[in-house]
Amino acid sequence: MSTATEQKITDWDVDAVHSTFEFAVRHMKVSTVKGAFSGVSGEIHFDPDDVAASSVRVEIDMSTVDSHNAGRDDTLRGERFFEVEKYPTATFVSKQVRPNADGSFQVIGDLTMRGVSNEVTFNTIFEGLQMTPADIYRGAFTAHATIQRTDYGFSEGTPLQGGGFSLSNDVELAMFTSVKPKEE
Repeated sequence: MSTATEQKITDWDVDAVHSTFEFAVRHMKVSTVKGAFSGVSGEIHFDPDDVAASSVRVEIDMSTVDSHNAGRDDTLRGERFFEVEKYPTATFVSKQVRPNADGSFQVIGDLTMRGVSNEVTFNTIFEGLQMTPADIYRGAFTAHATIQRTDYGFSEGTPLQGGGFSLSNDVELAMFTSVKPKEE
């Protein structure tokens, strides 16, 4: 049986059913609130023999936010945060991919959210390939980055008595992306 590398599968679609885009933000300086977007789609060009020639385009359906609290999710979809009615999607489009000596790589590109684009570097790992029982290859990537909320027009938050704000400016992002060969 040939491997995906032997077949030279380099063009992949994001498998929306098995992929998530997650976030974590400190709340009140004492806890961390996490959430995820299940509506992830996109395309990845990845050649393990020429990682620098790779490219990524991902779209996130902002209405699919789930922070495990319906009231908070409604607030996140509203005007104070994601403004889903005005900005239904966020996108990430790579500009450069830099391989690292350890086999990981940096995917540098523009993250656009709420109509604002900023360059973000995702530290990325190719998790490998696996043949499914249906004889279809699947692959996976894991990527992490930290962004600043205020870079995307979010307010600093509510000031706290002891200093600081109700929400940290740092937001940790994580993409857990399953991919399948691009459909013709």
